[in-house]
Amino acid sequence: MTSADATLTSAELTALDPRRLELVLRRCEADRRSRVARAPEPHASTGTYEVPLSLGQERLWLAEQFAPGNTSYNITLPLRIQGPLDIPTLSSALDWIVARHEALRTTIISRSGRPYGRIHPAHPGVLRVLDLRGLDEKQREDSVRQRIAENISTPFDLEQGPLFRAQLLRTAAREAVLLLAVHHITADNFSIRVFCRDLAFFYAGAQGTEEVGDPLPYSVFASRQRVELAGVLDRQAQYWLRELEELPGSLALPYDYLRPVERSFRGAQVRFRVPTSARVGFKQLQTRHDVTPFMIMLAALTLILQRYTGQDDLAVGTDVANRTSADTEDVIGFFANQLVLRIRMDDHLTVTELLRRTKSVCLGAYEHQDLPFQQLVSMLGRDRDSSHSPLFQVKLGYLQFSPEQLDLPGCTVTLMPTEGTAKFDIEVTSWPTADGLVEGSLEYATDLFVPETMRRMSDHLAEAVAAMAADDTAKVLHVPLSGAGGDVTAVNQQDMFDFERPSASQP
Repeated sequence: MTSADATLTSAELTALDPRRLELVLRRCEADRRSRVARAPEPHASTGTYEVPLSLGQERLWLAEQFAPGNTSYNITLPLRIQGPLDIPTLSSALDWIVARHEALRTTIISRSGRPYGRIHPAHPGVLRVLDLRGLDEKQREDSVRQRIAENISTPFDLEQGPLFRAQLLRTAAREAVLLLAVHHITADNFSIRVFCRDLAFFYAGAQGTEEVGDPLPYSVFASRQRVELAGVLDRQAQYWLRELEELPGSLALPYDYLRPVERSFRGAQVRFRVPTSARVGFKQLQTRHDVTPFMIMLAALTLILQRYTGQDDLAVGTDVANRTSADTEDVIGFFANQLVLRIRMDDHLTVTELLRRTKSVCLGAYEHQDLPFQQLVSMLGRDRDSSHSPLFQVKLGYLQFSPEQLDLPGCTVTLMPTEGTAKFDIEVTSWPTADGLVEGSLEYATDLFVPETMRRMSDHLAEAVAAMAADDTAKVLHVPLSGAGGDVTAVNQQDMFDFERPSASQP
C-alpha cells in the first residue's frame, strides 16, 4: 500500500467509487507481492490506523453488543509442553507472529454506531512468564487449573484490547504450560493452523536464516470482500431461501433442565474417540462413497439426533473456512462463516443413502458459502432469541489440524482439556488421529444438560461412526446404539415434555 493509500480510513475506503477501490486493492496486492523479504521487524512502530471490518467481523461485533463481555467467543489453547523449551526463543517467535499478522494487533472501535478496526504497532514482550516451580505438586496443579479457568473466563475488551494473550506457566525443569487466548473476531479455527505453523517456523530460528513473504494484510481482504461479493450475494440468498424454507424452529433434545430465558453461556466438555476397530471400515467409507471425515461425522451426528429427538428434519450448523483464494491461506484472521446443513431423514434411509444425502447438502452449502450468516437470519425472519441461537442449536466442526501437531524441536505438545463456556446447546469438534480415525470433544450448555447425558451422547456418537463403518447397507433406524452409551432405541418415542423438569439452578 502506498503511503497515500495507507492513510485512508475505513469510512473513506467504503465511500470510494468501486473502480477506485478496486485500483487501491490491486495496488495493495502488487505492493505486497513485491515485498518478498524477511518477516517484518516486530519492534518497528508504523503508527496506528483505521481499516474496515470484514462482514464476519461485523457479525461478531453485533453479537458483542447483544451480550457485552461474552466469553463464549474466546478461543483458548492450553498446551502442555514437555521437553527442553527455549523460553527466550519462544517469546521472540510470538513477537514475530504478532508483528507479521495485523489481525493480532487490531482492536474494534465504534463511531456513530458503526464499527471499524484500529491496527496498532507491534511491540515486543507479548509473552508473560509465571514461574510455579517453587510450589509443591498439588499447588502447581491447582494453580495451572486456576490459570486455565481464568484464561477462559476473562473477557476481551474489543475497544481497548489487546485481543490476543499469551502466558507461559513454568511447572518443572522440562515442563511448562502455554496458555493462548484470542477473540474470535481476530482469528478462526483455520488461523490456529497458521499460528502453529508460524510458531514452529520462527521458534526454529528461521527468521534469521530464511526469507519469508509477508502475508496478505487482513484489512485488504476485508475491503476486497465487499467488491468481490457485489452481485453474488443475491444469487446465494435465493439458494438459502429455498434450502431453508419451513425450517423447524428448534430441536426437541432431551434436556435435563428447563431452558432459561437468558443464556448464561456456561459450558463443559466431554471427550470421545472412534474405536480402533473401526479404522479399516472408516477409510473404506471415505473411499467407497467419496466423502470426507467431516461428512461421515455429520451423518453420524444427524443419526443420533434423530434417535434423541424423534425428528426427521434436522439442522446442524458448521463453520466454513471461507478462504476461497490462495493468498488467504497464510493469514491469521476471521474468515469463517456459519452454514446451516439441513438433513432430512426417513424410515427407509440406509447408511449409504444418508452419506449420499449428506454429501449433496454439504457441497451445495459450500457453493453458496459467502452469504453472511447474520444476513441469512434476518432474511428468514428469525429474530434473535436470548434463550438460544438462531437456525440451529447443535454445531459440528472438524479440524484438519490439531495443536498437538505443533513442532517444537525436542518437545512434546499436548492439548489440555478445557471447560467453562458454550455458544450452543451442543457443539461437537473433531479432528484426525495418527491412526486415521477421529477423536474430539462435545461441548454443551450446563444450563441444559447434566454431564451423564452428554457422556452418553458422546459415546453414542463414537458408536454410530463405528456402526456405519461396519455396515453401510444397514437402515439408519436399525444402526445399533446400545453399547457404552446405553440403549436409545426408545428415546424418540418418549414425550420429553410430560414431566416437570427442574431449572439448572435446582439440584
